[in-house]
Amino acid sequence: MNLPNRDGLPPGSPNFLIVEDHAAMREAVRRFVAAAYPTSVIALASTGAQALVEMGAMRPDLVLMDVHLPDANGIELTVQIKAVSDTTQVVILTQSAGLAYEAHAKLVGAFGYVHKEMIFTDLISMVERALAQRDGHRRGDAAPA
Repeated sequence: MNLPNRDGLPPGSPNFLIVEDHAAMREAVRRFVAAAYPTSVIALASTGAQALVEMGAMRPDLVLMDVHLPDANGIELTVQIKAVSDTTQVVILTQSAGLAYEAHAKLVGAFGYVHKEMIFTDLISMVERALAQRDGHRRGDAAPA
């Protein structure tokens, strides 16, 4: 029997928070995630301050985080999000390319990094890996190699 999870959602329905200041990109990512996870709750934030409010309200399973926000740096905001909920996975979405960005994001606790040009080819597989790792940590499994 498929009973709802603690949030009243069907099993396997993760909660998402999309943090993106550009409305068109935020909506495109929301639609893309909703198509892949149609029973999930997807909250939206356009600023770092809104993201922290949403974190307190919903404790999402996964945050899709832009780096450049009007009031915050998404990588620095990742540190705050992980302090609120260490089981929440963060995937950085950005136009900024470079190994330094990716290394810094992972250093502060982000699961991964997707360049915005690659969202429609790489995002869902990254989300699936992040959620699988989160679920493994909740059960106490070892992290994947």
